[in-house]
Amino acid sequence: MTSFIFTVVHIARARKQRAVARRKKNTCSLLINIKLSLVMGLTWVFAFVANVANLQGLFFAISFLCTRKVVRLVHEKYAVFSSTIKSSADSEKTSAS
Repeated sequence: MTSFIFTVVHIARARKQRAVARRKKNTCSLLINIKLSLVMGLTWVFAFVANVANLQGLFFAISFLCTRKVVRLVHEKYAVFSSTIKSSADSEKTSAS
């Protein structure tokens, strides 16, 4: 009879120890996952910030280079260029006829 009680007590202790070990293992796994997520997440955050900083430079360049005067000059230059192409195409059509 004492042997049965002794076995039941040890089985109960083993179950408690197993539950504690599982909790500890789960906690350890949770900490590892949190650390991994943090490291990987920070990498993505830094990459995103770096890309935004690059886009910020592009925004500044566009805002300083695309003034009304510059836009007007570019439009005039390409309007002359497009009219030259149209006039040469028109002259080819008339000479081919």
